[in-house]
Amino acid sequence: MRSRKLIYLLGIVGLVILNSLYISYQFMIILIVLIAVGLFCFFVQKVSVARAMLYVAFDKSNVTFGDVIKVGVMLDNRFILRTPWARANVTIRCSNGEHETRVINLNRYDNLKKVNKNKFSITPKHCGVVYLHMNDCVIRDYLHMFSTTLKYNFVRKAYVFPKLVKPESKVENDVQNDSSEDVVLNRRENDEIVELREYQEGDRINRIHWNLSSVYDEYIVKQYGEEVDTRAYICADLSVADKENFRDDLDKIYQWVYSIAAEIIDKNGTVVLMAWDESRNSIYEVEAVEQSELDICMQGLMDIRCSRDAMTRLDKYMDWEEREYQKRPMVVTAEDYESDIYEILKVTEDDLQEVLSQL
Repeated sequence: MRSRKLIYLLGIVGLVILNSLYISYQFMIILIVLIAVGLFCFFVQKVSVARAMLYVAFDKSNVTFGDVIKVGVMLDNRFILRTPWARANVTIRCSNGEHETRVINLNRYDNLKKVNKNKFSITPKHCGVVYLHMNDCVIRDYLHMFSTTLKYNFVRKAYVFPKLVKPESKVENDVQNDSSEDVVLNRRENDEIVELREYQEGDRINRIHWNLSSVYDEYIVKQYGEEVDTRAYICADLSVADKENFRDDLDKIYQWVYSIAAEIIDKNGTVVLMAWDESRNSIYEVEAVEQSELDICMQGLMDIRCSRDAMTRLDKYMDWEEREYQKRPMVVTAEDYESDIYEILKVTEDDLQEVLSQL
């Protein structure tokens, strides 16, 4: 770019010298045109920078592992003339994984939307979260003599979900379109309804008496006797391991947690996902009773950065003796653990289909 400026200035100086030596209107016209072109390029570039608006969007924010994420980048200067030349630098980072920097040329002009735009694709290598960091955008004039770098600091996210595994028996039934009764996991120690009362914040939706609610024009809730915690606790071991296939094992942990939780919810059960979040120095604990809630819980789980001895820290701060749970908490891990409290599910040795069939 400096060489272009130098050549431009030398051209102007040369024309001034020629015009002084040989007084001619031709040299004068060329000099005026040359100066006018430079001023025009400078004006367009500065206006493009002053009114530049950068937009970045994913085609889908939730994808399944193996899908391609398409990213659209648009630059709008809200000016009658198009931006002469633009280039954006973005960093693509995967949670608990690698990152790369890409240069995106924004020189394709959309006449309908009056914006410079470009598209590119991302093929995630692992499950988790794909972060797209917008670093900067360089805008130049038509002759590439003037340049301005606009700094940006915003992030876009896309969640890469693991492939959902269903029990083989259920897959066969789905193919044959056989209808069967759901197995209810939320068995209570006392199913007797003690009283009916008005709905209070925190009550579960499945306890609402819909027939009476429609009569009284307010939510009526069924109050049961003393209950035992029948929720299924699934603890994800997000510990960092010093081995080459650590990221592959983490993908299996995500898949196991997602598939087991989805199967329990499909049987009208309630799931509690748990993991140690080192960045917040606390336990990540969320509850899901529907598939849509499970997807949101998985987003939060995959957004957690793995840390050293995450399962040990979770076990340390979790007082299971105070909880009257009906079924032992499950630990989905790739490491070797021995415990009388947890049901250890090792993704590198156990069979997921067998685990799902026993739920």
